Amino acid sequence: MKKNLFILGTCMTLLIGAAFALKQDQITFSRTFTLEKVDIEIESDGNLNNVMPDTAYTYKVAIQNTGEPCYVRIKDNEELIIPDTSWIKIGDYYYYPESLESNEKVLFTDSIYLDHFEQGHEDIEWTIHAEAIQSQNFELNLELEDPFLNQEILSFETGGEG
Repeated sequence: MKKNLFILGTCMTLLIGAAFALKQDQITFSRTFTLEKVDIEIESDGNLNNVMPDTAYTYKVAIQNTGEPCYVRIKDNEELIIPDTSWIKIGDYYYYPESLESNEKVLFTDSIYLDHFEQGHEDIEWTIHAEAIQSQNFELNLELEDPFLNQEILSFETGGEG
């Protein structure tokens, strides 16, 4: 009987030791991921009073990066913009080929061209649509049909008025 109790005690000790050893083999860790803040603003400046068709007017449009480094593209729904030569048109969008650093501003245009509008129309309105995607871990390929690769992107719109 003592022998059986000794064997039982030894087995229990081994089982408890094995369970403790298994628990000791588990590793727990946590990791924190911080997402970049992509934030842009469209800045515009100009006066479109007393305009005539078929005329170019001074009207500045710039993109200000207020977040982390990013790539930007712009869509001019009315095609009134005469873009700066550094922008590249692909499909419906104009792409700026370089990453904008934090707090960097880039000029999109300094003039617009009004080739048509209704006689007697008092207001000229159009929409400029800008989008941004973080540049970290993203390579902009301007050879593609969609250089932003259908990624979910931050959008920003502003209406121009005269």
